[in-house]
Amino acid sequence: MPCWRRWPRCRIFSGPVRGATIKLNPALLNLRGLDNIIATTDFGIDVWENAALESLEGLDHVTKIGGDLNIFKNAALTSLKGLEGLESVGGNLFIQSNANLPAAAVDDLVKRITVGGSVTVSDNMP
Repeated sequence: MPCWRRWPRCRIFSGPVRGATIKLNPALLNLRGLDNIIATTDFGIDVWENAALESLEGLDHVTKIGGDLNIFKNAALTSLKGLEGLESVGGNLFIQSNANLPAAAVDDLVKRITVGGSVTVSDNMP
């Protein structure tokens, strides 16, 4: 159901946003509601402690992140599907403590994108 039917004040947006934090949503499976975001300008994208999150589908159109990309402690995350279009992260890249995220998926992302700051990868699935 489109958000505007459920919540009359909801607005559909498209384009860049300043940043996004997706945090502590225990039933969230994916990020499909964020389909229209194409970039972040000032800040980054934080995806923290979403226990049921299986993929990053919904971020498919994001090509550039102006700040950091933090993917932390998402227990059910099994892939980085949704980040295929990502080209660059202006700040730091942190991918940590995602117990079911294969190291190969993380390595592929790190090799493919440009990161302006440091890269920290730890405690993901071997």
